[in-house]
Amino acid sequence: GGIAGYLGTSSASGHIAHSYAVGNVSSVIAASSSARVTAGGIAGYFSNGDITNCYASVEAQIEYPNDTLPSTCGAGGLAGYRNSDGSFVTSYWNSDLTAVGAVNAASSGTTAKTEAEMLSPDFVDLLNAGAEPDALWMSDTIALNGGYPIHIRDVGPTNAQRPILSSQPADRTVAMGDVVELSVEASVSRGTLSYQWYNNTADSNESGTIIPGANDTTLAVPTSGARRSWYYCVVTNTDPEAEGEKTAVNTTRAACVTVIDPLAPWDGSVATSFAGGSGTEADPYLISTGAELAYLAQQVNADADNTYDGQYFRQTSNINLNHLEWAPIGRYIGSSNSGNRLFSGIYDGDGHIIIGLTTQAIIGTDGEVNKSYALFAYLGGTIKNLGLTHVDVSVTNTRTTSSNSNAYAGGIVGYLGTGSGTSARVVNSFVEGSVYASIASTSQARVMAGGIAANLNYGVIENCYTCVNASISHASSSTPSMSGAGGLVGYVSGGSFIDSYWNTSKTTSASGSSSTPSGATGRTDSDIQTTDFVDLLNTNRDSNKAWTQDLYDFNSGYPFYERLIAVYTVEHYTENLGDGWSLVVTDNLTGIANTVATAGLKTYTGFAPPAVAPSATIATGGSTVIRVEYTRNSYTITFDSAGGSPVDPITAKYEAAVTAPSDPTRAGFVFDGWEGTLPTTMPAENLTLTAQWSTGGYLLTITYITSDG
Repeated sequence: GGIAGYLGTSSASGHIAHSYAVGNVSSVIAASSSARVTAGGIAGYFSNGDITNCYASVEAQIEYPNDTLPSTCGAGGLAGYRNSDGSFVTSYWNSDLTAVGAVNAASSGTTAKTEAEMLSPDFVDLLNAGAEPDALWMSDTIALNGGYPIHIRDVGPTNAQRPILSSQPADRTVAMGDVVELSVEASVSRGTLSYQWYNNTADSNESGTIIPGANDTTLAVPTSGARRSWYYCVVTNTDPEAEGEKTAVNTTRAACVTVIDPLAPWDGSVATSFAGGSGTEADPYLISTGAELAYLAQQVNADADNTYDGQYFRQTSNINLNHLEWAPIGRYIGSSNSGNRLFSGIYDGDGHIIIGLTTQAIIGTDGEVNKSYALFAYLGGTIKNLGLTHVDVSVTNTRTTSSNSNAYAGGIVGYLGTGSGTSARVVNSFVEGSVYASIASTSQARVMAGGIAANLNYGVIENCYTCVNASISHASSSTPSMSGAGGLVGYVSGGSFIDSYWNTSKTTSASGSSSTPSGATGRTDSDIQTTDFVDLLNTNRDSNKAWTQDLYDFNSGYPFYERLIAVYTVEHYTENLGDGWSLVVTDNLTGIANTVATAGLKTYTGFAPPAVAPSATIATGGSTVIRVEYTRNSYTITFDSAGGSPVDPITAKYEAAVTAPSDPTRAGFVFDGWEGTLPTTMPAENLTLTAQWSTGGYLLTITYITSDG
């Protein structure tokens, strides 16, 4: 609850009056029977007493494992659940945030109000009508409570109201070239709102770089190159009528926009062959697209004999699975099941990555179907030099019987190994994303979720790391046996870890076991992003692909393969006064090979950058050069003759020679020059020079003639 968790007892009455709560309350239980879960703005559970002349603007939420809400439970704007001995008197809740005032509430005493109604002066009058003399209310003119009523006080001079943010920019992950628009919604009771957007290279809404011209409620985010950036908006309220401070600001959260490499974006189709190769070590099958990867899944799943035992595969480019539903390579139904489909080949990612592996599997049909979801469902061979980013695997088994009610969710592999004596291995690979598995059965069902694999069944995981949120849920009151969630694997049936690591900031343990297996080491999020961790991976990689630090936010700051890095050059030229261009500076940069790099524009006095920053695909080998040309601006010197004869303006390019015009003339006046200095070369600005005049002087000769000569 907001003010009270449990209000009143069977023998004592609780009393809350003339009070309010603003914010969020939530309550979660894991037990499936005889448990109580409540969440309420004023009180979580309202047993006995009264809540009088109160209001709550609260989002109240509860979670529980059953499909049916347990008895004496609930979520309400004022109270989660009201016992019959509790009563409400003229109290109110924000119905835009929580649907009901209280579960089991009486029909009188509670009133729903919208957000707009609660922010209005009429609502203050309503609260004061039921208030005691020493508990009066006032409008929130000093922005202490988001615009909601507060208790009356001496507020001194009225300041501009701080903008109320009703909607904030959200995180986005998109492919290069997609249209991305961030937005903010804000309001004030008085004043004028203005907006300024910023970008940042870190997750912070401070010390960012201002985005010129980004002064609207929406922002179109550039997606021309693979990058990870943060954007936020500063909203300013300007109130000339305020007695004190006439401006007030509020800043949104920093929204993360991740732009990923769209190479070979998969459209869900299946190829009719591999890209080449015969499957030998010297001439492996080649896979370059999502369609060819889906073709491998089709072949393995078609027949139990299609294991590709001892045959070689090599991935030749990054693959974007486009967050489309993925059918795993292989199938695992159960131990020794004839419907299982095993992959026993050697798959070499060759230092490439697979982006956007996504599965949202719901197992609920009768019969024997696949329970294991990952890139590979069932592995008896080797996976090496492969990275998976933006993984989103979710497996839910809705069966309530013990038969066929298991669920396995992994990143690279669902079921790793075929039992004692297996040679299955995952080597020099990484996974970033989330995996989740859930079962509905309360009997001896298994539920496993792990970053590399759901179940390590006597396989080997060597020189790998994960940054994965791994979690499971189940209907039982305690975790079933042979189940669990871990950063590396969900459960260890057997096998070993060699020099492998998981992100403890995302998942607390390496596996579902309470103890850390030998060869597995936990690292914090910041540890994994250091050069020391890259050195550790390279020390243990043997002859496999080398690692490098992610200086480009290509992989959320986590290490990836060195082969993805390429050098490119950006050359900046300014236009000459005559023909041609002059090279000003050369930037030697590094980026992600085969992605689009966009030149960062510079500022040169007197020159205009291109309207659109040039870009190019970064080739391997350092051959990519991006040329940026800055055109020389023209400026005008205007002459104001101040009543004299007209003088034509001079228009010329920046730094061009300026020839002084003929002096103007004016009857009866002498030209004394121009106010301001006439430059000898055109400056980087427009000028207006004004003529200066004087009346000058006259020489008079007077001759006197006498009358007598």
